[in-house]
Amino acid sequence: MVDASNVLNVLIKGLNSIDNSFIFIRSNQIGKLPPYPYGTINALSSYIQEKDTIRGEVEYKNTDTGMILKRTEDYLMTFSLTFYSDDYDQIFGIIKKVSDWLLLQGRQYLSEHGIILIERTSHVDRGSMVLVNEYHYKYGFDIEVRVRDIIEMNIDAIESVEVENKNNNSKIGGN
Repeated sequence: MVDASNVLNVLIKGLNSIDNSFIFIRSNQIGKLPPYPYGTINALSSYIQEKDTIRGEVEYKNTDTGMILKRTEDYLMTFSLTFYSDDYDQIFGIIKKVSDWLLLQGRQYLSEHGIILIERTSHVDRGSMVLVNEYHYKYGFDIEVRVRDIIEMNIDAIESVEVENKNNNSKIGGN
């Protein structure tokens, strides 16, 4: 299975290339928060089965020493992007830059890393908060991506088979 943490790291690296005036970090981390504006990203679902079967596509390939069993499966992952700012107008400018990036440059960047952008949800208020003498805005949206997982396994060739007939104790096959 594709590691959601690796996909998250690719997303963070790409998002942080958009504009130096804001930074993306993983959500739900312990540590000091960056200054406003900033964004967080979180994996909401690291595996959503896309097709009717969990088996995936199975392929066998003969080799000199046996065969290779190859299993390929495409599945979806969902990530939540949340933007924080103390400036109401600024937060919408950041959301627009990120949305535009996802539709063009980001789509290419993600594709180069084996990640296909499938959907971007509506931009929604994720709850504004009043802190002591401070007010911040929190908006965001979710994205759904498709990834491909490929697992290969070597299967050794059977060199010989011996079958014993229990009726007459004869043996068939062998070396």
